[in-house]
Formats: sequence, C-alpha cells, structure tokens
Amino acid sequence: MGVLGKTKGGNVTESTLIAALAAIVFIAWGLYVNWEHGIASRIQVALTQGAISFIATLGSAELLRKISKSVKSWLWTGALGWIVINCLVFLAHWVFGTPEVITTMIPGMLTGAAFCFTYARRLG
Repeated sequence: MGVLGKTKGGNVTESTLIAALAAIVFIAWGLYVNWEHGIASRIQVALTQGAISFIATLGSAELLRKISKSVKSWLWTGALGWIVINCLVFLAHWVFGTPEVITTMIPGMLTGAAFCFTYARRLG
C-alpha cells in the first residue's frame, strides 16, 4: 500500500510528501507571477515561495491533526487551519517583500482550502 494509504488520520511521512509536492508547484507559480520583476526578485520569490509552501503545507497537515483531536467538527477543523496558515503565509510574503503578494497567494489559498477541508474530513 502507498504512503498516502497507510493509516487513517495521516502521518508525518504523508505530510512531508504532500509538502514537497506543494513546494514544487508553488515555486513554479511564484516564478510565473513575478517573472517580470527581474532575476533578483525571481530568486527571492523562488526561495520564499518554496520555503513557505513546504513549511505551510507541512504545518497545515500537522496543525489539522492537532486541531482535529480537540474540535469535533471537521468543518471547523478545516476552517481554523486554513485561516491560521494563510495569515502566516501573508505575513511571511510581506516581511520578505514579495512584489505581488495577493496574486502569488491566490492559488495557494484556493488549493489550501481544498486541502484543509479534505484533510480535516479524512482526519475526522
């Protein structure tokens, strides 16, 4: 059985794999959105977006696992996880000076919502 099917409720290996895939996808998106801002911005965006995506996805999965233990509703678990992580992602982009913060974040916010609610449902 594959890593994603090993246990109900997820595990650290599953969270790490999901986080690595998210980093690859969102590095590409960040580069695409910020390409016109020059090589220095591209490097900064790739590093920032890659780190944020990996950490945010891994953190989201772990946060959702923790929330699901005390919050009985998977809907509340998903919503709380999504709100917390997006506030942190916005702060990181703002601190590191990403030129197009909201445009850079929109795909992650949308896929993040799908991830948070789907994973919360799986945990519940």
